[in-house]
Amino acid sequence: EVEVRAVAGGTISLPTSILHRTDAVMPPAPPPQPPAGFDLRRGIHCGMGTPEEVQPPGPGSSYFPDIVDVEGCEERCSSTPNCMAFQVLESTACWLYQQRPPAARMANDGLEAGWWCGQRRG
Repeated sequence: EVEVRAVAGGTISLPTSILHRTDAVMPPAPPPQPPAGFDLRRGIHCGMGTPEEVQPPGPGSSYFPDIVDVEGCEERCSSTPNCMAFQVLESTACWLYQQRPPAARMANDGLEAGWWCGQRRG
């Protein structure tokens, strides 16, 4: 630890301490981990239909009218084999997809009110 003061025009500042730790004192940071979870876009319909849904498509497999929020739909997708993306229409339903939405859809401005689209990272 080093203490420094500024001196100018005949005045001296209050002391300031500087502390530097080396790797011997502080271990190096762990390597970065790949991102987990989902990239989410508000106001985006994923732009996919029944052929892209988790198979077999339908209620209880790829369509969940009882899941009406992003958190619930993300959790369902996370626990469903082959689920790569999901969409939610707020207060209405959740859909699960076996492929990611087209990149162009995810790049849209998000003007589709009530919709959310999420895709797995990585």
